[in-house]
Amino acid sequence: MSTEELVKKLQEAASNYYKKEKEMHTTLSDLLLEISVLFPDCKDKNTPNWPKDWYAICDHTGIIAYFARESDAFGFRLSLINLRLNGMKTLTYYKKSSKKFS
Repeated sequence: MSTEELVKKLQEAASNYYKKEKEMHTTLSDLLLEISVLFPDCKDKNTPNWPKDWYAICDHTGIIAYFARESDAFGFRLSLINLRLNGMKTLTYYKKSSKKFS
């Protein structure tokens, strides 16, 4: 195999990898639609473990968390969206910034 052929194959592999990575990343608008806060009156017979008067957070897999206060539910939703968009670097940033204030 010549050097030119090898370079071409490597470029093709890199291009395919980039396309797959790009498809895997979700946009903010997608996540805002996917991750929802369900209000206490949304409870139905299919959710028997839902605590009375609590808010639920759900995504494509179903309910993932419950909160007693609406502000906590929306705060968790935003944190989860941020984590899915930015990955673990989000948690690292908060760790570093929290050391400054302690």
